[in-house]
Amino acid sequence: MNCHFLSNNTQSALEWARCAERAAEMVHCACLAAKDATRIREAIDNGDWSRMWTVLQTCLARCKFLIAASSPLTGVTVVRLSPDQIAKLTIADLVVQLRIVTGFVFVDHALRSTARLTFRECFQKLAKSSTTPIRFKSNRPTLTQSGKQS
Repeated sequence: MNCHFLSNNTQSALEWARCAERAAEMVHCACLAAKDATRIREAIDNGDWSRMWTVLQTCLARCKFLIAASSPLTGVTVVRLSPDQIAKLTIADLVVQLRIVTGFVFVDHALRSTARLTFRECFQKLAKSSTTPIRFKSNRPTLTQSGKQS
């Protein structure tokens, strides 16, 4: 699988990832993602391009549907790259991508846990109080619990 994901607003996506990780820690479901997060951190610390690329592809395979579903909110999309485009990627590019995907790994594990509602509430509070504004792209009306649009 030759994928890579890009963001329209990298700083916002990085802040989104930090909020996701903090929220997972606050609701005590971060331990569920610890193995994947450790693998990502080890790849970054190692600095080997091919290892980082492999870890990124593994995480993307696991989280691609979550990334696609949250794209209107996060601005992060998954795109296929040609071999020429892959060859042009630097270690710095991969480090940023791995830091962003870490947030998706935490969200993926949290949403599969029994604490998913608490996680959502905690994440929303952290995102609202973030020093770096998280720009949500969705302006679609949402349905309230009564079924009416807000």
